[in-house]
Amino acid sequence: MKTKFKDFIFLKKCFLFFFIFLLFLFLSFATDKDTLVIGSTSFNFSFDQYKYNHVKVLSINQHIFESLIYLDEIGAIKPLLAQRWINPDINTWIFYLRKDVFFHDGSRFTADDVIFSFKRVNYATDPSVIDKYNISLELKTIEKIDDFTVKIVTNYPNPTFLLKLRNCAIFPASYIEKVGFTRFLEFPVGTGPYMNPIIVKENEKISSITMKRNEKYWGKKPDFKSVKFVLLDDEDTLFKQLIDQQIDILGWTSFNIFNKASNTKTIQRYATTGLRTNFLMINCKKEKNQYIDLPVNPFSDTKVRFAFYKALNIKKSVETILSSSASYANQIISPSVIGYNNSLPDNNYDLALAKTILKEANIRSFSVKIHTSILDELMRKFYQDLFENLNSIGITFEVKEIPNKELVTIKNNGSFAIVPFSLSCGNSDALFILSTLLHSKDESWGSYNNTGFINTELDKIIKEAANTLDEQKRIELYKKAIQIAYNDAVFIPLYHPNVLMLAQKWLKLKVRSDERIYAFEITK
Repeated sequence: MKTKFKDFIFLKKCFLFFFIFLLFLFLSFATDKDTLVIGSTSFNFSFDQYKYNHVKVLSINQHIFESLIYLDEIGAIKPLLAQRWINPDINTWIFYLRKDVFFHDGSRFTADDVIFSFKRVNYATDPSVIDKYNISLELKTIEKIDDFTVKIVTNYPNPTFLLKLRNCAIFPASYIEKVGFTRFLEFPVGTGPYMNPIIVKENEKISSITMKRNEKYWGKKPDFKSVKFVLLDDEDTLFKQLIDQQIDILGWTSFNIFNKASNTKTIQRYATTGLRTNFLMINCKKEKNQYIDLPVNPFSDTKVRFAFYKALNIKKSVETILSSSASYANQIISPSVIGYNNSLPDNNYDLALAKTILKEANIRSFSVKIHTSILDELMRKFYQDLFENLNSIGITFEVKEIPNKELVTIKNNGSFAIVPFSLSCGNSDALFILSTLLHSKDESWGSYNNTGFINTELDKIIKEAANTLDEQKRIELYKKAIQIAYNDAVFIPLYHPNVLMLAQKWLKLKVRSDERIYAFEITK
């Protein structure tokens, strides 16, 4: 009996040893992995990041190209190709460049490359090549002081000037002059930690982009010798590849896929508050609206819009339906953004007040058609839950799903009654959203304001903020603007989508609020 027991103990120890051995092999394989594979759903791409100024394009390109400054994962400005800078007056910026940086072709980085790159951005006229709001620097002059010093004068005080620089890739002037820009885009050269990208296409669509580590990089070398971006149309296929360990990270993950991963043992879920807000945009033009059964648009009255807002139990819908995928929004900017107004109510819902306001506005009942893109099951459930109380205040609603192309059309021409919209600050400052969304629409301002909304007091505050370099003063102006936006209820905040990411558990990630994924920030 003792012998059998000893044999059992021996076998148990052997099994345990074998298990530990296999685990060691697995971990060794994982941690010795040279190539980091990042999966994403497909998107339009170009190495000219000014053609597609999208977070995914910028994420890939900034492995190859660098800018004068860098934003860390919490949005703080850090030196990159510029070692330091000074701001001697409200319109002048002097940048002192690093002297130890070389492009991938071996040529030295100098002030000439900065001037070449900035002039291309500043004087571009093709709207397909330049994003005027995110990138255009609006420079008055740019001059070379010496090989490693650049002086820039802006047309007016620009408080977000440094933030805009993070998207301004520095291209090699001499290389482009020699080979031409078309050739440059085929064989891009930068100063970044990765180089020599190889694009693979299937059926004329990009299926992968692979680049190798720059072994002569001036800064800290990344952990991985190469990084591969896998682009597929179907996110479910990407998720399966993640489970099967064919890819290491699934970036820019949807709500549905993120929730699917809750029961997996080898996959780590990451969620952090991003810079984006999803909201409802209400048409407030007074004339008859084809999607509302009244002769005059009732939403032209601020009271009616505010009553509509108060009838939506947004917090409940977000927390019960969207859960960890998003957080309730009580304003149009994220808590991660400078200017967030923490004095606004934590919950908008007040059905009794909504009924009282509508009674005071002499509105008994009306019906409205709310347009959305084609929804998945989760979002369909969310909107049905969100609008469930409208009937009790006399508003009959229909959620009409249409193709995204049609939705964009009615948004842009202002022919909607109510549509959902999503907008990101893009960086840690509120000015972009305030100037493009809340300001009255004209040639330079309010590019996304297709509601007919005009508030002259708000316009003045936003323009003052746009010319205020003092951050504390600017924050106070932002808070005033956001309070007015809350009261006017043209843009009804719903939720801040979390930045969602799935990754193998052996990886160490920094999940950024700006939604970008950088292989050089990821460690084993």
